[in-house]
Amino acid sequence: MELEELKASWNAAGYESKTNIELSEMLIPNNHPVLKGIRKQIIIEVLGWTLLLVCFYTMFDGGEKPFLINLFLIVSILGSLGHNIYGYKLSKRVVLGDTLVTSVTNYMKKTKWYAVQSVFLRIVFASALLTFLTHNIALNSKKFLLMGIVICIVIFQIFLLCALWMKRYKTLDNTLAAFKG
Repeated sequence: MELEELKASWNAAGYESKTNIELSEMLIPNNHPVLKGIRKQIIIEVLGWTLLLVCFYTMFDGGEKPFLINLFLIVSILGSLGHNIYGYKLSKRVVLGDTLVTSVTNYMKKTKWYAVQSVFLRIVFASALLTFLTHNIALNSKKFLLMGIVICIVIFQIFLLCALWMKRYKTLDNTLAAFKG
């Protein structure tokens, strides 16, 4: 692509103009709007999961469930929270190489591994929650149907999560291909 074509594409893309002060503030990790959103999400999730962990033993009869089922649920929640914190740290360190192509390539590798972990941990959490909630329940036809619906919803969420990650990865792949030429 010629320089003039690149300039024309840049100008046609449309962008929100930022002042030098705003750009400088965005370079500070704590001020970047995307990182602020991720931090906000993590705080909300930590509060929600903490509330669930505080209440699950009494409100959801965790005391009557076997120790291993309780442990499975707790470990799956803590694993998801740890994974989200890892994702935040991954988002903070976007530059992972000497050149832009190397950096995007390295980021793609880390993002791909993060996506696999994300889908896996979602499956583990869904399994732990379903195991916890359905333990010691006599399944009649209505409860069995409800459990089937819940499982279908979980499978649909996993499918959507996989599609989201594939879309993100394809965007990174297209970006890398554009840089290489």
